[in-house]
Amino acid sequence: MSDASMQRPGGLTAICVIAISLGALGACCNVWGLGSAAFQDRLHGMNRRMAEAQHDPGMREAQLSMQDEINEYTRAWMPVTTTLAFGGLILSILLVAGGALSLNYKSGGRMLLLVVCVAGTFFDVGRNVVEGIFSWRLQQIMARSMEHTMALAAAEHGGAAPSGMVGAAMGVGGALGFALMAAWVLVKLAYYVTTLVYVRKPEIRALYG
Repeated sequence: MSDASMQRPGGLTAICVIAISLGALGACCNVWGLGSAAFQDRLHGMNRRMAEAQHDPGMREAQLSMQDEINEYTRAWMPVTTTLAFGGLILSILLVAGGALSLNYKSGGRMLLLVVCVAGTFFDVGRNVVEGIFSWRLQQIMARSMEHTMALAAAEHGGAAPSGMVGAAMGVGGALGFALMAAWVLVKLAYYVTTLVYVRKPEIRALYG
């Protein structure tokens, strides 16, 4: 082990380890997203079969309509969501590489980490906005379909469906989900900014020759 490795600053070690951890987590999430897109047709077919099992004709038609509308909507967005997942996967792999190379004082490792942090800042903000729009519209489709289904069920039993309750509940859930996504993005942005400032310090640059 070199003298530089033995005296590695704790801040540099933390930044590199976090980069590897964030990159590995991001890679897993993006692979899951790409896998979900690949199995979209199979999932739609399974949901349609479940809807077709409904005995009530009105309920069956409402659920089939909802599944078809959701499938059409997700298919229309698939080029965007797939591109984002693929881009996120590439950035995640580069983040792992940048963290690992920087941890071992490899030439170019620090620069790769800098580039990934700059690119990740813009990518994560843009992705969060796009996915927020996608999720908001998807929730509207589901809320409208569920309210229609509830109205059919209430009419069958001679009651009145609670108007707007499903939409309001899903709106609250959607806002909470978006807030959680935004909080996660802010955590990553804080890491990116901290890394950009830290690894550009003269004493850190000197470690890489």
